[in-house]
Amino acid sequence: MKFYSYKEKKNICGTQIREYRKKLGITQAELGARVQVYGVMLDQKAVSRIELLDRIVSDYELWALSQVLKLKMEDFTCLLLFSFSANLFRFIILAR
Repeated sequence: MKFYSYKEKKNICGTQIREYRKKLGITQAELGARVQVYGVMLDQKAVSRIELLDRIVSDYELWALSQVLKLKMEDFTCLLLFSFSANLFRFIILAR
């Protein structure tokens, strides 16, 4: 069985993409156009769906977005937060 969403969300990076895009002061269409320079076809509608957490983001799309927004790929994810939470949980368990 294939699962393409978690808690009805199809990605965990859309919120961060919107935040960083707005910090740069560019539109969704401009972001899509800049990503296309890297050979990744994203239009305004695709960017909108990503930001609304309604579209899966492939690894190469995330890479191109990171290049345009001048960020590391891990900046788009909550992996560091999850890692911190898991380690904190592990620490609490061990401390008992």
